[in-house]
Amino acid sequence: MIAIEVYRTPADFDCKTCKEKYCDETNPAPYVEEIPGVGEFNTCLLPMITAESHYFIKLYQHYKNGVLPMPGSLLQQPNAYIEAMDILDE
Repeated sequence: MIAIEVYRTPADFDCKTCKEKYCDETNPAPYVEEIPGVGEFNTCLLPMITAESHYFIKLYQHYKNGVLPMPGSLLQQPNAYIEAMDILDE
């Protein structure tokens, strides 16, 4: 869910324009921000994104355009891919 929040509002997580600089636990914010359906945080969500979730987010637009990563139909795609696309689609 953290990856989805970053995907939905990428401008909020642009390090070049960020004025807060509460990037990680070494410099947490003095307040807690709640993101409905995701959780409460006092650091930036961007460092929490794994390489795998970032990759799936990049593939999501291709999925929406009907382009699949493997030859064949949806049923011939890796299960992890199908599950990730279902989560992102919600």
